[in-house]
Amino acid sequence: MAASTHLFLTLLAASLKIPIETARAEQATPCTTACGCAIRLQKRGAVYVSEAKEAALKAAQNRADFETLILAAAHATGPSRRKHIPVLATAAKIIHKCETALANTASEISALANATNTASTLMQALHVISGSAGRLEITWTGGNNFNQAAATTKTFAKLDPSVPCPDGEAEQSREYSRDTELTEPDIPDLLNQVYLENSCDQDGRQTDCNANSVTNGAVLSYALKLAKGKGAPTNVFAAAAATPEAVTVNDFKLATAALEDANSQLRQRSQDTSLNTCKKTLRDFSNFKSEETFIRLVQQALAADDRNRQTGTSDADAINAIVTETYGTNDKDFSTKYWASIDTANAPKVDGNTETTEELRKLKTLELRGEALARLFLKELVAEETKQKSKQKLDNTKDKECSNKKGTECTGECEWDEEKKSCTPKKKGEKTNQETEGKTGTTTDTAASNSFLINKAPLLLAVLLF
Repeated sequence: MAASTHLFLTLLAASLKIPIETARAEQATPCTTACGCAIRLQKRGAVYVSEAKEAALKAAQNRADFETLILAAAHATGPSRRKHIPVLATAAKIIHKCETALANTASEISALANATNTASTLMQALHVISGSAGRLEITWTGGNNFNQAAATTKTFAKLDPSVPCPDGEAEQSREYSRDTELTEPDIPDLLNQVYLENSCDQDGRQTDCNANSVTNGAVLSYALKLAKGKGAPTNVFAAAAATPEAVTVNDFKLATAALEDANSQLRQRSQDTSLNTCKKTLRDFSNFKSEETFIRLVQQALAADDRNRQTGTSDADAINAIVTETYGTNDKDFSTKYWASIDTANAPKVDGNTETTEELRKLKTLELRGEALARLFLKELVAEETKQKSKQKLDNTKDKECSNKKGTECTGECEWDEEKKSCTPKKKGEKTNQETEGKTGTTTDTAASNSFLINKAPLLLAVLLF
């Protein structure tokens, strides 16, 4: 590290009162063999692939919990439904952010996996090629003419896929995470040259060949080798028995482009933290209590009076008190005060031709949750129809009672209809509206409308989301 850089980090660390080790991120040691780099590539790529898989699992669990929330809201009655409104809206927001991040990164994660797998495979191939011990040996046995030579070893370029990796165990033992990725250098482009190695042994006893000719007993040897940074050859023939020389050197960029792609993909993924939003779960209150949507709907759905429900205005202390009473202040409270009653609530379940009940937490599939929601919906519709029929029956009874009254008898719940020239039932709320010139009626209608929306919201939401 340059002295000026170290001085800057020292001053920065001193000003922030942190150790210099914290301010300085040491770069990890690069891999040094093709096989070791192949292993490292796979493990580094796996960090992000595993992150995406974990995010998808969290998203699926949040979806399941959200469906349970809808069921719980549909199952609840009266004011108890109100507590679900802030949670439902905020939960939908959490899920949407995660699913959007998953959708936006899916192709990038796939590209990263393909890039690291391809580069790793090619690096492993380079390792196998470079580990070849094959040679071509030509031996002169009866003179120094070409026709007196014989190929005594013919394993040139023979490959052994099982050639061991010298640092394989060390590379396999390394652990990788997003934190370690911050200090990882690019995977180096090793073994990007190929060369032909030559040597000559005059008598098989490590005696150099004659510089001008070969004689009886000479052994001429050639082998294929890979390297990086190999200089240009200086001789066309190596006469020294113990000093093999490269007689030709060329580029062999088998993995170069794939490595560039893999390194680029790894750098991009290390800078993209969008999947962190998928770490949020619907069971942790910390993911709700500071959300603007949650606070606003607590004001509107749970505040003590109609005015605050409609305008969304309320004292902060009062809102905090409502939140604490309804949900608690931490994840443990949220689990006890809110989720516990949801998980153990009973919902309809079909068992053969019989309808039974089951705790919500035991409805593990969308099929079971959908069936339960449909039956809750049906029960509510039947109840509403029964209520309407009862009301109609009561209205018919009142019609009959009032129609039988004449003159001064048309009082109480009956009134004289001048246009029809008959005694009819009074319209509900008419007297109150007349006395207040319609002001209370307006408020009552709005409150009734809000009540309808709150009571029907879970079912309407279910229709949209299931």
